[in-house]
Amino acid sequence: MSASNFDIEKFRKVHALMKDGATEGERAAAKNRCEAIAAKAGLTLKQAVSKLGRAKPKNEGGWSGHSAREWADRYEREQREKEASERRRQEELHRQAREREEERERERQAKFAARRAEIMAEFGSVKAFLDRNPREEAILKAADQFITEWSEPYEDACGTWRRSVAEFAGVSDHFSILQKVDPAAIEAIKTAYLFPITMRDMFEELRSWDKLERERAHFYCHNEYYFDLPVELRIDLLREEIRTRPVTCWEDMEIRLHYKSYAWQQQWIEPQDFDDPEWARMCADVQILRQMYKEACTHQNGGEDTASATPGGAQVGRRRNADIRKSVLSMLDAHPELSDREIGRRVGVSPQTVSNWRARMKREAA
Repeated sequence: MSASNFDIEKFRKVHALMKDGATEGERAAAKNRCEAIAAKAGLTLKQAVSKLGRAKPKNEGGWSGHSAREWADRYEREQREKEASERRRQEELHRQAREREEERERERQAKFAARRAEIMAEFGSVKAFLDRNPREEAILKAADQFITEWSEPYEDACGTWRRSVAEFAGVSDHFSILQKVDPAAIEAIKTAYLFPITMRDMFEELRSWDKLERERAHFYCHNEYYFDLPVELRIDLLREEIRTRPVTCWEDMEIRLHYKSYAWQQQWIEPQDFDDPEWARMCADVQILRQMYKEACTHQNGGEDTASATPGGAQVGRRRNADIRKSVLSMLDAHPELSDREIGRRVGVSPQTVSNWRARMKREAA
């Protein structure tokens, strides 16, 4: 680096602060900066200072300590204005985000209110809906010998005083119940009423419990509801069977794959698509293998479709409209909570096609 790279005007301004800064710290900092500028140009501080007398500053009025102070004040003022502007921008972004969330919350509460009205029309009162249903009563009856503690009476959302199971077979929390409970208690809950035999029936019962929990929660301000511990155990048993039981048909495999997305979706208040490329690829691969098996069975039996008893399934290659219709209707019947986009991705058709068939099903059911 040569002296030709020496920014004398910049050095002049900083040097003025070095001489006439308001505080000792400011002057020391300016001196360090002067030395750095000089070193960058290959000069010592003394050599750099000597050049100040040779070059006339661009500011014709000269550069005094007073003007250096003005420059520093102006710089600090501009920085404060920039920071204030950024704060205002961030505050505006936060305000907009808050308004969007408040709008979403109003929409959610409106939906909850509409559903509460439908429930009231069906059950006649909040109490009737919050009262234990026959399945819950059967489970508690089977669990009676394992209940070691009841809660203190509490007032529920409709003003009814109730008690819940506080401890069941030595368990007093609602998490990982299945791993902690006595096997005899598990068997009692499992046989409280007929346990589903097929994977589809297990999934249907699980969904009915989740729906009941979600809708009872609509009557509480915090939008949360908890079943009695023995009921939670029954629900855990259903989940465990769906996750671990060996499959017996193609439909079992599809239900297990769907359960993975369903379990993920349950954590959200608003419906969300389960966007997992690896999982989506597995779903598509199962459909491909299923179709290959179907075609192999048809070929071996001289054209008779012996695999047609296995329900559902996306087709490979050129598909007839009847096949597409059957696949879409099967998915809509089994998983009506899925979005058109999600069903279309699984079956291999456009979301609009799914939407058309969904609307037609509603018209026919009306």
